[in-house]
Amino acid sequence: MPREESHEGLVLKAIDYKDRQKILTILTPDRGLLSLIIKGITRKKSHLIALATPLIHAEYQLRPQRSALYTFLDGTLLATHQSLRTSLPHLKAAGTILRALLRTQLPGNPSPVLFQLTLAYLRHLSTTADPAPLLSSYLLKLLKHEGHPLPPDSDELANARDFRVLKNYAVSEGHSEQIYEYLMRKTDCERGDSNPQEVSFTTTSR
Repeated sequence: MPREESHEGLVLKAIDYKDRQKILTILTPDRGLLSLIIKGITRKKSHLIALATPLIHAEYQLRPQRSALYTFLDGTLLATHQSLRTSLPHLKAAGTILRALLRTQLPGNPSPVLFQLTLAYLRHLSTTADPAPLLSSYLLKLLKHEGHPLPPDSDELANARDFRVLKNYAVSEGHSEQIYEYLMRKTDCERGDSNPQEVSFTTTSR
């Protein structure tokens, strides 16, 4: 029988599967994207419901299978990011981060720096009135992490490390959406899924 493994992970996606089961896609620092199945989810097992919820940060005890799908054995919650769920703009920003990771990251590709960066941005998202500057900054850093060129006039925002500075940035309406679209096109082009197209950018200011 395969040996049990322990993986710290951030839940990016949860899909209902059969009766009382969910298939999760999590981002891990040591394995990149990893898929697992949790069985026996009921209302009485609230800890399983929590562990199978997007945005949850947890430690998962898993058993590898012959397929790429791991079997869930146990888990410990590390962070729920509950405050992000109380504001629609903040929840949308967090959701954009999760979607971007699902599109850009791959199984078996360790990303410890990106993993910690993501957790830091999720923590700070809930403490800012406007999540747009932090979301734009995160997407730009993800572009750099993936080795893509940055859009024009974005170096300062992409390189800023002080969250107090980032929270005082003013970005134009729709700026983060433009960066997300740019990132998706670069990702698709790199994988041969589409032809590159130009994306026009509005300016940012402090």
